[in-house]
Formats: sequence, structure tokens, C-alpha cells
Amino acid sequence: MTRYSICLFTIFLLFTSEQICFAQKSKADSLTQVLAKNPNDRKVRRQYYFAIRKLNADSALTICKERLAAAEKTGDPITIGDWSYYTGNALDHLQKNEEAKPYYDKAISILKTQRDTFSLDDAQNTYGYLLLRTGEYKPALKNFQEALAFREYTNDTVGKATVLLNMGLLYNSIGDYTQALDLYFKCVAIAELFEDKDPGLMGKLMNNIGSVYMNQKKDEDALKFFRKSIYYKSKADNKKDLASTYNNIGSLYMNSNPDSALFYFDIAMKLREEAGDKRGLGIVHKNKGEVLLSLGKRKEAKNEFELSLKYREEVKDKAGIASSLFALGAMAVEDGAASSGLAMILRGDSIAKAIGSLSHRLQGAIDLSKAYRALGKYSDALFHADVALSLKDSLLNDESNRHSEEMRARYDMDQQARELEQLKIEQREIALKSEAQQNFYKLLIISGIVVIVLIVAFFLIRQRENRKAQQRLQFAFDQIESKNRDITDSIRYAKRIQQAILPVDDAFRVAFPGSFVFYRPKDIVSGDFYWYHQQDEIKLVAVADCTGHGVPGAFMSVLCSSQLTAVSAEQKEVSPATILKRIDDGIRAQLHQDANVGMRDSMDIALCAWNEQTRTLTYAGANRPIILFRKSGDGNFELIKPVKVSVGGDNDTNKQFVEHKIALEPGDVFYLFSDGFADQFGGPKGKKFKSNQFRNVLSEIAGQDIIAQGQQLADIFDDWKGQFEQVDDICVIGVRV
Repeated sequence: MTRYSICLFTIFLLFTSEQICFAQKSKADSLTQVLAKNPNDRKVRRQYYFAIRKLNADSALTICKERLAAAEKTGDPITIGDWSYYTGNALDHLQKNEEAKPYYDKAISILKTQRDTFSLDDAQNTYGYLLLRTGEYKPALKNFQEALAFREYTNDTVGKATVLLNMGLLYNSIGDYTQALDLYFKCVAIAELFEDKDPGLMGKLMNNIGSVYMNQKKDEDALKFFRKSIYYKSKADNKKDLASTYNNIGSLYMNSNPDSALFYFDIAMKLREEAGDKRGLGIVHKNKGEVLLSLGKRKEAKNEFELSLKYREEVKDKAGIASSLFALGAMAVEDGAASSGLAMILRGDSIAKAIGSLSHRLQGAIDLSKAYRALGKYSDALFHADVALSLKDSLLNDESNRHSEEMRARYDMDQQARELEQLKIEQREIALKSEAQQNFYKLLIISGIVVIVLIVAFFLIRQRENRKAQQRLQFAFDQIESKNRDITDSIRYAKRIQQAILPVDDAFRVAFPGSFVFYRPKDIVSGDFYWYHQQDEIKLVAVADCTGHGVPGAFMSVLCSSQLTAVSAEQKEVSPATILKRIDDGIRAQLHQDANVGMRDSMDIALCAWNEQTRTLTYAGANRPIILFRKSGDGNFELIKPVKVSVGGDNDTNKQFVEHKIALEPGDVFYLFSDGFADQFGGPKGKKFKSNQFRNVLSEIAGQDIIAQGQQLADIFDDWKGQFEQVDDICVIGVRV
């Protein structure tokens, strides 16, 4: 790109940004005027608030406080309630959680007294989400339940979905995974009705369901839902929400693939920095610290934990503060600073008790037991080991988790229980040791040393044997790799042969300047191919799909392409039907298909002959149609159908191929294509794209620049395929006459 181009692009961006800002300000100004004329119109009041908040959150807060003060002078309770709610919401949006709470409390109290039916449920749901973020689970649940009851009463379907989403997040936070999933899947049934209008809601749901499965150690299920979440959130274009899913994918890889985990955490961190999401930054810094700690990078890990604590303290994220304190405290204990580590863990444990989070209290009890053991306070260590075991039982046997068999599958806490039980035994042994026990331990240690020496000797011998086995195995692998290289090289050479037979792109574009080719083999070589040949004033073009893909399909494509060229060159009067009949005879003869023996491979094809002088398109097809769009038409397509037989593949000598002669006008477009695009699995539900949807796509792009259409089809295909494997070769040609 030239400097001139860059300058023009920069000016365009600046102009566009100014236009957007101007449009937003104009909307706010317009609403200000409407509100001045109708000060008691609550709908306009709400629209006005959210418009000014979107424009500038700090200015919105100032305006809200001014209007609240004016309302308090007039004494109108509804107006006071509304502006109290909007003031709290503005502070909440600015991540000033503690300042927001009294305004929310005031608004809800007033609106309840007034039996409000307009803002009360919104205020309770929003306030509940703030309380959830700060770890105040009981009051958060109370607000959610009251908001849900009201929205069920008013039959507010979308509003009900948002409350169910928040309630599911709460239950996931406290470790009640059964209840969380139940709420999320109820919400999915609602969100599916509004998927096109609000993809962000579905994106949040997919992310939260994936989070529950991750907590249950069901990594494959979790990753499936996280990928669905990215699909929906990308459509909604919400950086903060998108960051949450990338963070979760990073968490999924923390133990199995640290490098991948750090990669996704860095993506999440960048998005959260751009969105100004301090709470989210607290989460991702904590997670990144855990990975760095597992890699032995203790200094970097400590720095990440400290940044996490800083952000979490700024937004008063109580559960997050506790988690970061536990991480820093445990590190200090391991580094020999048990006293300072204990102080941090005690502070985190106090917060965990205050917010009532069993999972955080469990972590606190485990860390406290280790800290007291490091300080030699064995009775305290034993006490907290008992507390940890009790909390573990509470997590598994809470009233909300009544189905014991289901919960055993969901929690996967057996290993942790064994560790805690072992810790308990160790502490009791230390607390009750005597002189006699000490002597016994000495004897035990000596015996242990002997056993260890024997084990080491055994493993040294085994290691030597393993090295020999590994050498033999490596030799076998090298042989296999060599064979694979040879096979791959052969396939790549086959590709060069196939490419040499296919039309040269430049020559094809010269013959059809208004055209595109979207050609994408599934493997290195392809069973699909396109073909071009000129016979006097007639230009022949075809798209063919041979049996199979990969190497078998490539062999058939070479055979069929050669037949097309040879038969066409022999024709004095070009006839697509005659050409197909001749090729059918040729394939059956070469592959010995005229008896009930031999190979049954075949070719499906759409073959067109274009006479530019008479402006006539002659088409014949075997199982492959063409689609035609008229420039003068209404955008509807014409589907020109083929005969329902293949070229080759059987011993039928009486096949008849039908010709269609079509008069075309300048600007008309025709398309030839294989079935690979329509057969591709993908989309949010992993379904086939299908022929109807493919034809609809062509209808949408047919009037656009013909060359750009090829890239559009590629983008649509890639977006649909997503993480799914390509199932077949693809070839689509579009020609504007």
C-alpha cells in the first residue's frame, strides 16, 4: 500500500468515526428534547439514559446525579426510583461497585413500594449481577428470584432468559453444577427463538455451559461449547464477552498444553484491555500466573498474581480477591515465607467465609493446613485438614446435588479427597508421635532406603532396556516416516500432473474475462476438475465430479479430462450431448465396464458450449445442473436440470444425453458446480449446507462483481465449515456473458 493510499484510508477512518459519534450525539440530543417535552415518559427516559451512557459513561453519571437531585426536590417517587437505578447502573458500568450499591438499594426499595411494573425487574436483575460479581451470593440470588418471578408473571420471554443466564452463573460459581446446567439449557430453549436478533445471548450461554463442563473435567464437551460461543460472540462483536471464552479455552489447556493456554490468555488479555474490563483482567492474570508457576517461572507467576489482586481489589471482586490471595499465600509458603503466606491465606479465607463460597473455603482450608504444617503448628494443620474434608463432603452432598450418582460423575474429586485424607493421617501421626514412634520411624526410614536402592537399581536396568527398545522403535518410526515422505512426494507429483492437465487460469480468464473459479480440493489431488476448450468460435467449459477424491479421484479426473479434450477436437459441429455420449463409450471401454466386470467408476458433469456470435449457450449434463440468472429478471434463478445418469460406471449402452439451447443477453450469468459445497457440514449445529441454501447464496451475490463473487463464496464456505473437516472436493465456476 502506498503512502497516498494509507493517508486516504486514515482520512476515511477518521471521517467514519466522526460520523458515528455525530450520529450518537444527535440521537442523544433528540432524546433530550423529547424528554424535556415529556418528562414523565419512562420509555423515553430509559432510552435517553442508555444513549448518553453509550456516548460517554462519565458524563452519563453526572447527568444522572443531576436529574436525581432534581427529582428529589419535586418528591416524585417513581422518578426518584428511576434515576436512582440509572445512577447505580452508571457507577456499575464504570466498575465502581461499592458506590453503586446504595443507589441500587434505594431504587429497588422505592420501586417495590410503588409496585412498579416498568423498571423494578431490570434493577433487580442488574443489581443481582453486580452482587454476583462481588461474591455476595445470597442477596444476588434473592434479587434474581424476584426478577424472574416478575418476568414470568408478565410473560417477558427475553427478560426471563437473561435472569436464567445470571442464575446459572451463580450456581456454577458456588459449585452446584447440576442446577447451573438445568438453568442454562432452559435458557437455550428461549435463546434459540431469538438467535438471529441477539447472537450475543446464545454466545454467553454456550460459554457458560462450556465452563460448567470444564469444571466437571469434561474437556471435549467444554471445548465444543466454547467454539460455538466464539461463533456467536463474533457475530455480536462484543470484545468483553469474546475475551471470556478465550480465557476459558486457555483454562482448558492449562494442564495439558501450557503454551496453548498462554496463547489464549494473551488473546483474552488484549481484548479485555481494549474493553477496559478490570474484573476480567483480574481473572486472566490469575490464570496466566498459574500456568507460569507450573512451568517453574515463579518470579513471572508472582507478578501475574499481584496484578490479578490489584485489578480485583479495584472492582471489589471479593471471590476473585480471595482466589488471588490464596495463590500468593501458597507461593510464599512454598518459598519459605510461611508467616507472610499464612497472613494472606487467612485474609482470603475470611473473605470466602463472608461470601459463602464453598469452593473458595475448600481452597482456603487446604492452603491453611499446608501453611500451619510449614510453621510446625501441627494441631492447627490437622484442624484445617478436617475442615477441608468436611467442605469437600458439603460440595458433594449439598441439598441442590441430591442425585449422588450423577454428582460423582460431575465432580471428579476423588484425587483431592485422597490427598486430603493422606494429609490428615500425616498430621495425626506427627501430633501423636512419641519416643517409641520415633524409633519406629528410624527403622522404617532405613527399610525405606533399602527399598529405594533396590527400586533405583531396578529402574536403572529397566531404563537401559527401554533405551534399546526406544532405539528399535525410533528406527521403525524413521522407516515409516521415510515411506510416508515417499508416498507424499508421489502424491504431490500426481498433483503436478493433474494441474498440468487443468486449464491455465490466465488462459481461462482470457476466454471468459467475466468469470471466477472457486476450486478447493479436499486432499492434495482432486476428483473434481474444471475444463476449457475452444473450437473455432465455440468456447467449451465444464465442471466435473469424478468418483471419489484424493488419488483415486485424481486418476479418474485425468482420464476424463483427456477424453474431453480428445473427443472435442474430433468434433466438426460441437454438440455437448454428443461429446458426453462419446466419452461415456470411451470410459466404459477403457475400464471394461461393458461387461459385469471391471471398475464402476464414473463422472458427473455439466458441459456448456458458448457461441458468442449467436449468443447461444448449449448445455448437456450428467447428474450436474447449471444455474442461470437473468440481468433483466427479478433475481430469481433458472435451474437447468441434467439427465439422471453418470458418464461411465455401468454397462448401459443406450444412454441419451439431452441438450438445452439457451439464448443469453449481455449481463446474464450462468454457474457450473460440483456437489462439494452443498454437502459440507458446518454451522452452529454441524449440519449440511444443502443445495437450497447454496442456490440462495448465488441469488444474493449474482448481481455483484463477478470476480469478487469467487472470494465471497470462499469466505462463506470457510465461515460455515469452521472447525469441521472438509468432506469433499469443491469446484464452482461463474461466467457473466
